[in-house]
Amino acid sequence: MAPSRELRIVCISDTHSRHGDLVVPDGDILIHAGDFTKRGLHTEIKAFDEWLGTLPHRHKIVIAGNHELSLDAACVSKQLLRHCTYLENQVVEVEGIRIFGSPYSTLNPGCIMAFQAFPGSHAQSIWGQAPAHVDILVTHGPPLGIRDLSVRGQLCGDEDLLHDVQTRIQPKYHVFGHIHECYGSEILGPTTFINAASSTMLRQCTNAPIVFDISVASKDN
Repeated sequence: MAPSRELRIVCISDTHSRHGDLVVPDGDILIHAGDFTKRGLHTEIKAFDEWLGTLPHRHKIVIAGNHELSLDAACVSKQLLRHCTYLENQVVEVEGIRIFGSPYSTLNPGCIMAFQAFPGSHAQSIWGQAPAHVDILVTHGPPLGIRDLSVRGQLCGDEDLLHDVQTRIQPKYHVFGHIHECYGSEILGPTTFINAASSTMLRQCTNAPIVFDISVASKDN
């Protein structure tokens, strides 16, 4: 059996330009699951990127969220993120770990927001881009019925995402945010689901980063 080593993963989300309030523990990989700005302004993106540059993690994986309006287009905004790997329906392999990231969350009618997944064929085309059995799935929005209960008592997750996660993707870890009031983690089947929302309902960035270790095969000497 090949020897293994542990990589430490640090998860945050929904910092809404208050990232400076966080105490971020060291680790090998930092994951931000979207909504790192309030309004998606270029100045907010630059400030966030500068903050990322001060952190010690070897790898920083970032997706956008519904607040990153200026990133929801083929524009220069993505070029402002220089201190991370930005994923938009893409997969990256980092030190033997496959990570797929998507900025989408389920459609919220009546709101002007970025990266909205319309139920049915549109959502299915998005989640269908995630490889089966990826190690870590990162989406901004949660799957339906898992850490997605709003303060109004509504389940805000994506039904199509839930179906794909449970039947095809089956990741070891699914990291998301979006629903601030459901911060925390739980294990269902083969997957650990992590709502890493750093902000509370009052937009105070006081929820601690969620940390876990994942085993990977050791590199040959």
